[in-house]
Amino acid sequence: MTTRQTVVKLRTDHPDWTLAKIGQIVDRTRERVRQILISEGLEQRSTKAAYSRQPSHMKKGQPCKKCGTPVPYRERLYKGGGNGGSYPRYCSAECRPKEEEIELLCFYCNKPYVLTVPQARSRKRRVTSGKYKANYCSHSCSTKAYWDVVHGKTPNDLNYSLDIGPKGVKREELARRPKALTIVKTTTTEFHRCPKCDYEWKAQGKNPKQCPSCQIKLAIK
Repeated sequence: MTTRQTVVKLRTDHPDWTLAKIGQIVDRTRERVRQILISEGLEQRSTKAAYSRQPSHMKKGQPCKKCGTPVPYRERLYKGGGNGGSYPRYCSAECRPKEEEIELLCFYCNKPYVLTVPQARSRKRRVTSGKYKANYCSHSCSTKAYWDVVHGKTPNDLNYSLDIGPKGVKREELARRPKALTIVKTTTTEFHRCPKCDYEWKAQGKNPKQCPSCQIKLAIK
């Protein structure tokens, strides 16, 4: 068998071999092996190299872990610009195994809600570290529990922080303060007047959200 015939047979039987590996067997350089494959009309690159140079939408990933179907490349577009993607492990939602679920009780409304085991563990870590005060079924229940403490409807057993701002103004005291903003009009210029400290400042553009002097939150009258 000649060198050419050997190169053709090795490429046909072993498409994943590189040119260097075939050249070592036939005692030729990989450039000579490439020339032989070109003259015979065969693929010069190994299957791995040929696959890596294909466009993303033509690639087939690893087979699905359940049914064995090749999973195609999934592209993703990001809001900030640019794109990316990955190869999913499973081809569909039917093949993806269902995660074990656990039932918990909301600390505020006492209604049961369901989380997966990883989600429940993450929630428990955050409660233990102090990032979360308790387990709530929704953001709405968490907000209601906080404001019930602020308005004195429930005791502050979870040690919510009721101070805001550098001056330490409590939300309970802030809720009792007047929040209406008075707009004083003159012949040439408009001024804003704070209802608490009577501080006046020149109106510029949009209505302000707080007083520059006492930092009280304001609402337009």
